[in-house]
Amino acid sequence: MSLDPLTFNTKSDKEITTTLQIFTEIKEIILVETGIVVSIKNFKPPVITFTVDSSPAASNLNLHKSLIIQKLKKYNITKIRIITH
Repeated sequence: MSLDPLTFNTKSDKEITTTLQIFTEIKEIILVETGIVVSIKNFKPPVITFTVDSSPAASNLNLHKSLIIQKLKKYNITKIRIITH
């Protein structure tokens, strides 16, 4: 499944947590949700790793998406491709 640049809709459109970790070695972004690992490729490192959470505790989806997009823009990640495993 291909998505437009900086688009973060997953199949189930689960809520995204604010937990962001930045690494310099890892060469892919991984979305971890219940039972599914989503890899986002085609970008420049460093990498942002974040979690998709179905918990109601992750309540502000728009804010979380905004933070992630902000981080991706900071590191010149302009195009993503989402592959479900």
